[in-house]
Amino acid sequence: MVKKAIEMKDRSCAGKFPEQATLWQDLLANDVANFLPIGVALFDRNFVLLKCNKLYQDYINTYSCKSSKQAIGMEYFDLFASARSSLLEIFTSVRNDMRQHTSHEFPVPLDVRITQNATYWDAKLIPVRDDQNRPAGLLLSTLDVTELVLAEQQLQQKELEIMDLKTTLRTIMKLRQEDQVIWEQKAMANVKKIIEPFLSNLRSSLVRPDQISNLEGIEAGINEFVYEFSYLLSSEQYLLTPKEIQVAALIKIGKSTKEIAECFFVSPASIDFHRKNIRTKLNLKNKKINLQSYLTSSFKP
Repeated sequence: MVKKAIEMKDRSCAGKFPEQATLWQDLLANDVANFLPIGVALFDRNFVLLKCNKLYQDYINTYSCKSSKQAIGMEYFDLFASARSSLLEIFTSVRNDMRQHTSHEFPVPLDVRITQNATYWDAKLIPVRDDQNRPAGLLLSTLDVTELVLAEQQLQQKELEIMDLKTTLRTIMKLRQEDQVIWEQKAMANVKKIIEPFLSNLRSSLVRPDQISNLEGIEAGINEFVYEFSYLLSSEQYLLTPKEIQVAALIKIGKSTKEIAECFFVSPASIDFHRKNIRTKLNLKNKKINLQSYLTSSFKP
């Protein structure tokens, strides 16, 4: 009998059940069905409970207003009155048509009077026959799949959270792209506002070919620096003035204090004053950090 129960366990996992009523009566009477990993209950044609295994007894004790000791000889819908409206038609159809019915993950409340804290079950209702192959009743099997359902729900929730995160990241990337466009527009505006007047005045004051050639290199370096850094340098974090940005641009391309002073037609002391202010605003005051090196490599836009 134990061997038969093990075979039936394998068959239950495959979704197949024998339909002999007498076989189930014997298995349930000898407690062999207690080896099955599912709840099993045998009902007559009027849905009266004849026998059940230990797991189905536990199901009755948990979800019915009756105890498992009271249940034998009672109709299914006296045990589970709240299920009458949803299951009576199914029970009747399986009995009359002799076709099994399967339900997956249907919720069952822990308290049949209060719909809360539902558990989830797979169930199969199978017509059984007597020795003359006549309809004899119904076999009901139940399997608790609550952990599986909750795990699937958690997985679905995680997938939704990941989708939301991806959407958020796409939005952030789009905003950053838009910010980059705005930044480039402002950077170009700074080039025109800060550098072009300075270079125009400087260009008009130079007459020698070597001075003009030198100016072209200065102009290229300054334009590159201002395009990359001027918007950030003039932001609230640093608040460099247009003049300080011009000086910083020349420092970055390697011009000395004297050379910068000649470009602006001012004394070296004036340029030293600007250098001091630049170092203070870039938080380099009293630090042994070369300003040109900082502007060239360490300072990132």
